[in-house]
Amino acid sequence: MDLPELSVLQYVYLSSIFGQNEVNFITKNLEIEEGKINLISSDYFMSLDKEIKTDTFISNWALTESGKDYQNYVLGKKFFSAENILVSCIDDKNNYIVNNESCSFDYKESIKVLGDKNFYLMK
Repeated sequence: MDLPELSVLQYVYLSSIFGQNEVNFITKNLEIEEGKINLISSDYFMSLDKEIKTDTFISNWALTESGKDYQNYVLGKKFFSAENILVSCIDDKNNYIVNNESCSFDYKESIKVLGDKNFYLMK
């Protein structure tokens, strides 16, 4: 799930690496296809308000660089019920995840090479 422009870019890149049959770009005419890389724009996904369950949730700075509405949406969905979570982030005024009372992480590690306020958060 990403911004619409980046979802299209991901589709082109991943299709060139894995083949078009391995990547599914979800639009109003398509569904999630098990065993494939499924891409969907965040705006479209949020408008559907569907419940999904994922095995793993990974965000390398994207979630905490997104607006508060997007962060609250992911928090409200409990990271889409993922059992495994990896969030790379900077702890700044735009980050509503790192110190949020509604979620807790089992592991927090400083990414020292990027500066004091950069972290890996894992569950």
